[in-house]
Amino acid sequence: MLYCYQCGCELTSSDHCPNCGADVRQYKEIMVTSNLLYNEGLDKARVRDLSGAIASLKQSLWYNKYNLDARNVLGLCYFEVGETVSALAEWVISKNLNDQGLHVKNNPAEKYLTEFQNDKQTRTQVSEAVTRYNNALDSCNAGNVDVAALQLKKVLALNPHFLRARQLLALVYIERKDWKKAERELVKCVRLDVSNTTSLRYLDEVQGHLSHQQGDERKKNGDAKAAGTVKNGVRTYREGNETIIEPVGSKKPGIDGFGVPTGLIGGLIGLVIGAALVAFLVMPQRVQTVQNEAANQVRSYSEESSSKDASVSDLQNQVTTLQSQVDSLNSQLSEAQNEEASAEKSSGADALFAAANAVIATPDNTEDDIEAMAQVDPATVTDGQSDAFVTLFNTLYTQLQDPVLEKYAWDGINLYEADGDKDYKTIINDLEIANRFEIKDSYSMTYVERLYYLGDSYYQAYLAASESERADMSDYLDKAVTVLTRITDNYKDSDYAQQASARLQDVESLKASENVGTAESSSGSSSSESSSADSASSAGSSDASSDASSAASSSSSAAPASDQSAEQSNAQ
Repeated sequence: MLYCYQCGCELTSSDHCPNCGADVRQYKEIMVTSNLLYNEGLDKARVRDLSGAIASLKQSLWYNKYNLDARNVLGLCYFEVGETVSALAEWVISKNLNDQGLHVKNNPAEKYLTEFQNDKQTRTQVSEAVTRYNNALDSCNAGNVDVAALQLKKVLALNPHFLRARQLLALVYIERKDWKKAERELVKCVRLDVSNTTSLRYLDEVQGHLSHQQGDERKKNGDAKAAGTVKNGVRTYREGNETIIEPVGSKKPGIDGFGVPTGLIGGLIGLVIGAALVAFLVMPQRVQTVQNEAANQVRSYSEESSSKDASVSDLQNQVTTLQSQVDSLNSQLSEAQNEEASAEKSSGADALFAAANAVIATPDNTEDDIEAMAQVDPATVTDGQSDAFVTLFNTLYTQLQDPVLEKYAWDGINLYEADGDKDYKTIINDLEIANRFEIKDSYSMTYVERLYYLGDSYYQAYLAASESERADMSDYLDKAVTVLTRITDNYKDSDYAQQASARLQDVESLKASENVGTAESSSGSSSSESSSADSASSAGSSDASSDASSAASSSSSAAPASDQSAEQSNAQ
């Protein structure tokens, strides 16, 4: 539907406006051309020819800047290739033109802008991706291609459709002569935009190098095979790091159809004769020997049984006594566990009430609200609580889960990635809180990255601790193994799987060395105690004339020393 450019009246098939009489023939031709280019761009976008679609839609807007449909689709094409800023600019222009026009219509651009503004996570990811892309570009210009590759991988983890970032990553791989990885990234680029000339040019260059390498390898293998040595009907040649041995058409009697050798027949006859001799001469004597041994064992077992029956009643009495002691200890353990559970339940409730008071005082998700909620453990705080308590927790969790997760996740990541000395205990605290507030089966984009940072922080904190501090950090290595194993088992395709596997080996090596040191220390303490006991025994023998009170005094003074040695052994 067309409207007059002067008065805004709806036009008919006539070449003049029915209201003001303006000549609209050329105006109609311009509008038709704009619509044709819009349809052409729409068809290209449907087959993922996004570069061609963007070019056609720009031409359509050059003819008619008020073609809102073309402008909206252009924004979608920009958004699809990761150009979020350009997409938002087109949608904002579309919204303003629609609001200023004489004929306001339902404009999808308003919906796109509203959804983007309300999705805080998407806005954060887009901003982070752009920042990291700019840093990677600076690293490339400075010649730090390895750092640029790491930054670009993080960019693509945040926004997999960022076409320029993926092309830059492929270019980094080309600079490093890693043709296979470059080809993989460029194939993804072509799938995203089938006619992007930059991607196609890079891909053609990479495939040329790959085909050249494959031709060289085939030629090298063929030359090696032709240059192999032939000896005794066998050709030997090398292929890479392997030596290939290949027969040259020779046939062996008895295998390739020339009959069975006479030596083989003689061997079979000898085996039959030997089996007959064993059956008739050796086996009877062996059977008699086995029967005599069995009879002797039966007599021995009967004698032992008569002596053991006497001690059964004593053992049963000991079992009864020990069982009563076990029951008493189990009762004490149950009481202690109940007291501990009650204390944990009270602590969790206090933390939740503190968070509720903070929200009441400052209801706008301030730092105080977030820090108070971070002290709550969502997994256990509602255990054994009333329905009203659970309702209070659900209300606070719905309001503060996302702010707590975002704050402590990025605090931990930024502290870990910062230069200089790192406070690993603070990093561990922040990342543990963030992981507690993750929604199960709906993990955020930085979840795997945070898992690796947390596991490495456990390892680094334990490594940097002194001997006295490690006594209070005995579970750090076990926690590191648990976190890193979760990456290697569940996220094998992530960028951190290989790093997690390498760090797991470091942790296991450290645990093994710690166990060896503990075992040697315990062995040394035992040897020391044995030497002390031998010395005391020798002294007692040489001083047999001493009176009984002196011997009792020596025994009472030796006992605390023995206890102290045992305590030192346990501490080690």
